[in-house]
This record gives sequence, C-alpha cells and structure tokens, in this order.
Amino acid sequence: MKGFLKVIILLIIISMIGAFCFSGCKSEVTEAAAEEEVTEAVEEEATEAVEEEAAEEEQVVANEKIRITNICHQPHIEFFGVAKVGIKDFVDNIWGWDNVDVTWTGPLPGEWSVEKQIEIIEASIPNSDAIICTAPDPTAFNEVIKKAKDAGLPVILYNADAPDSGRDAFVGQDRYETGVSVGKEVIKYADENLADRGEGEIKYAISIAFAGHSALENINRGYRDVLDKDPRFVSVLPDYIVSGTDPIGVYDNCQNAVLSYPDLDFILHCDACGGYSGKVINDNNLQDQIAVFTVCSSTLDLDMLKAGAMKFVADQNQYLQGYIPMSLLYLYFELGMPVIDAGMNLDTGYIPITQENIDENYAMYESIMERFEQVDF
Repeated sequence: MKGFLKVIILLIIISMIGAFCFSGCKSEVTEAAAEEEVTEAVEEEATEAVEEEAAEEEQVVANEKIRITNICHQPHIEFFGVAKVGIKDFVDNIWGWDNVDVTWTGPLPGEWSVEKQIEIIEASIPNSDAIICTAPDPTAFNEVIKKAKDAGLPVILYNADAPDSGRDAFVGQDRYETGVSVGKEVIKYADENLADRGEGEIKYAISIAFAGHSALENINRGYRDVLDKDPRFVSVLPDYIVSGTDPIGVYDNCQNAVLSYPDLDFILHCDACGGYSGKVINDNNLQDQIAVFTVCSSTLDLDMLKAGAMKFVADQNQYLQGYIPMSLLYLYFELGMPVIDAGMNLDTGYIPITQENIDENYAMYESIMERFEQVDF
C-alpha cells in the first residue's frame, strides 16, 4: 500500500511539472528530459509497489492457518494416542486441515521431567497461535503458561491441571474423586470376596509411574483416604511401587512386588500401566489371589480384564480430552465466540469398566486404536 501511495504522489508531481513546462517556463528539451526521468521513476516505484503487495499477500497466505501446539508429557503412549485420535477426528470432520496446523509433541520416551516439558512449551510459544498441554505439576507450569498468555495465546490444559496458572480452560477428570470412587470399588470387592478377613488382614500396594506427578498423586490420595478408614486394609509399602513407564521395567517392578509380598491382595494403579500388573498376575496364574484395579484404559488393560487378571478399570474418556480443546479453539478462532474463560473446567467423566460392560468398551477402544495407527501429524 505504501508503494502505491508513492506512485500517486509521483503522478501528481508529473502533472505539476507538465503544467509548469507547458507554460513556457522550460524549453522543450528540458521538458522532455524531465518527463522521461519522472516517468522512469514512476515505473520503478510501481514495480516496487507491486512486489511489495505480492510479498504482503504471500506472508498472509503463509500465516493463514491457525497453529496449535499440543505438548503432552507422554505423547508416545497409547493412552494419549486416544486423545490424538480425538484431535484428528475434529479437524477431519469440522475444522479442516486447510485451516489449522496441529503439532503433537512432548518429551521422548524415558525423558519426561517437569523441566523438560516446560522447556518444550516455552520453545513452542513463538510458533503457535494456541497451546494445549498437560500440566503434571500444579504450580511448576504457572510461569510458562503466563508467558504464553502474555504472548496472546489461548492456553487449554487437559488430563493434568494447574488450576492457579491463569490457563483458560481445563478438560479432564477430577483425579482425586476418581481415586475415591475406585477405592470404594475395592471396598465393595473385598466385602464380596474377602468377607472373612479381619482388622489388618487385607494387604494392598499402590503403583505409580512417576512419583510427584500431581494428577497421579491425587488419585493415590483418593485411594488412601478411602482404604485407610477401613481397619481391614493395610498398605505393605509406606509409599508406592514406582514402576516407570518402560514396559519391561513396569512388568519387572510389579513382579518383584508380587514375589516380595506373597500375602498381597490388591495392586492399585493410578496410571496407564495397570495392564502390566495384570499380565504379571495372568502369567503367574494369580487371578484368584491378587486383584488389580486401575485407572486410564489401554488395550492391555482391557485384554487383562477380559482374561480375569484385572478386576476393574476406571476410564476418563481421553478421546474427549483431545476433541473438546480443539472444539473450544475452533469456536474461539473461527466463530469469534467467547467460550474460553479463565477457570473453566470441563469434566470428561468417570467410566467404570468391568466384566459386565467389557465387550462394548473393548470394541470402541479397538476401533479408536486402529485409527490411531494411521494418525500422521
């Protein structure tokens, strides 16, 4: 636009020069030379203006997609793969890949730490129009979320929340209440299957992938708040089985616990690794001795539940944890709807999976995982 203004100004100058020369104040030779010189300048400015306009248009085209970066603390595991399918389905069916660019990232397997994830979030801010992320520590992410907000980016958290961070919304399950609910299921199972046990005679152990992970710690707090009120229950460990997330390591750590505590009655998982304990129970034919309860479904969880090696899975609908944040951002960017408000909480629910409803849940999960294998963003 500035280039075209220069052209207009030069055209005015030409007219003025032409009028002045026509009045006889200049010789014909001088007049022709002046007109030629100005005409060349006008053509040069016009060319520059066209090039400037083209560059501006090219820049607009380059930045016309809404850039959304999803930073997950375990982007490689199957559990969060379900959330990724939710993202893909929303873009495929509603938003369209011509309008949005989604980056799915996070620490590499075995490299997760609060500091590493914060580093990835901070590096993503300059190249994003919105941030979606998990916050496995309730306060450590506050500063980087503030940086994103100060840069004008909407920030939506899912799965694990930092409620005082200034984030715009949280999409996920109330993890403490989940722990309480599963703890009550453990009590119910004990009433039905261990009715002859007295005070201090029911032994349990809690397993956690990452000690200090706030969302997982909240689940465990819910477990303990229920079980520790029942005098029959005693934890065989002061803290947890810290399992990690490597499949072989999780299996070995669970097997060691089973061998170390032969009178163990329950293993309670607070993460997506419960299926490996189920596999230990299945491989050692301990289905009638040790009951495994877990949260966060996976294919292995459901396989072990079908086999009777696990008794209960509490899902949190991680598909919606991918789908809903995208829908909020679509309404915000494309329709101008003020749906993102600081402090908004959208609960994705509590889904108990047992032998009674395993078939329908298994079919749904299997279908989602088939599509997960084809997700390529």
